[in-house]
Amino acid sequence: MYFIEGKNDQHVIWNLAQKLSLKETFEVIAKNSYSQIILSLPTMLKSTNTLKRLGVIVDADENLEGHYFDT
Repeated sequence: MYFIEGKNDQHVIWNLAQKLSLKETFEVIAKNSYSQIILSLPTMLKSTNTLKRLGVIVDADENLEGHYFDT
């Protein structure tokens, strides 16, 4: 499963997967903003026991410093 910011990022992931001949065995979910991705993570990680991998794709086209996430 991948969380991404928006539809443009979703197209990038699908095109990259196609270029690399990856099987469509993962889900790409557009969260519409960086903030929504960060807010969704705790719930997603606690609510599933079948999740094996989680990718988060964000870009820093507006504010590189604002995309820092301290774990």
